[in-house]
Amino acid sequence: MARRLSDSGTRGRVFLYSIEMKMVILSTLLVMGLSASTVSAQCMYEYIPLPRVPDGPLTRTLTNQGIGEDDTIIGYLNFPLQVPGQWTLEDESLTILTLPDGFAQGQALGIYNSGASVGHVSFPNNGMRHPVFWRDGVPELLPRAHPDDFAFPLAINRHLHLVGWANGPGLKGEQGFIRPAIWIDGEYSEILNFPVGPNAGAEDINDRGEIVGWMGIGLSNNRSAFHWVDGVATDLGLFPNGASTKAVAINNLGLIVGSGFDTVLQDSRPLYWHRGVARLLPVPNDVRSGTAQDVNDGGQIVGMIQLINWEAQSCLWQQGQRYDLNKLLINDPGSFIGSARAINNRGVISVGVAVLVPIDSPREDVDHNCRVDVEDLLLMLG
Repeated sequence: MARRLSDSGTRGRVFLYSIEMKMVILSTLLVMGLSASTVSAQCMYEYIPLPRVPDGPLTRTLTNQGIGEDDTIIGYLNFPLQVPGQWTLEDESLTILTLPDGFAQGQALGIYNSGASVGHVSFPNNGMRHPVFWRDGVPELLPRAHPDDFAFPLAINRHLHLVGWANGPGLKGEQGFIRPAIWIDGEYSEILNFPVGPNAGAEDINDRGEIVGWMGIGLSNNRSAFHWVDGVATDLGLFPNGASTKAVAINNLGLIVGSGFDTVLQDSRPLYWHRGVARLLPVPNDVRSGTAQDVNDGGQIVGMIQLINWEAQSCLWQQGQRYDLNKLLINDPGSFIGSARAINNRGVISVGVAVLVPIDSPREDVDHNCRVDVEDLLLMLG
């Protein structure tokens, strides 16, 4: 069995490294002469499938929705109603999250760690989504502007601030449209004053309180990615040949990822935004479509592409290069591993119905790019 990464202090924000660790990196780089040379590091992954749960003659698997900083996966199972669950890498245990009294189904959609996850719950035969926060496994129903509103959080940061979507008669914006919602210290508010509308949705929030998402006429097209800071939403703009964009994740350094509609390909392309400028992530010439789903503080981006021959590839982008994750596995998953949905700051990736764990990467490799270089030192120095 290959050695999995231990908790060596790389968990959490990158600038929390000790002075001792910084000196180790600095000494290594000085020996290298601070040149472009690198220290070799394996860049392979162990494929660990999520457990299958017996359900009469069938088995159910946790539908993967995200990964926390303590390597906890959250999502839901179909029994046949959807029930929220979480799986922990450390002991490979699956837990069914408790539903509030009277509720019959739900999904866990966002996570910071095993003690802080969010999602929605609903009553039997009723599609109304009620926002919920699981604190140490105990569900807490979150407020809405009106009892007839549906609302659900999609993301949570280390300060336990939540963002997501809301719709209903209690909204301050135009009725009948989706609006971004935010919950801080248990209080609900609606994010207003968007330059493009009438619909908008918040997809992610970082530890600095910056929010990203989409705004526009449609829910799947005719929309623009936004970056919300200190009460002001900025339109992130388009890329060459682009007609519509959506931001889905932001790291603590302000790097934003998502996707956009390409008028030449007539399909989606994976994007990132650097200093407010939309840039295309590298893809093969025979690509049909693609999306970027998440980014960690080391700048690693994960997502998926589909080729013209309909072959799907789960992807990792780092240091300007794209990698097919199926080709970086030390064990055979037996089939396509599914779309890479999320990545945490240790470089552990959630895909389909499994997790990919980096193997034998040295702790000095802060940005998980398979080498120790000046970039690692700069990240730790802040």
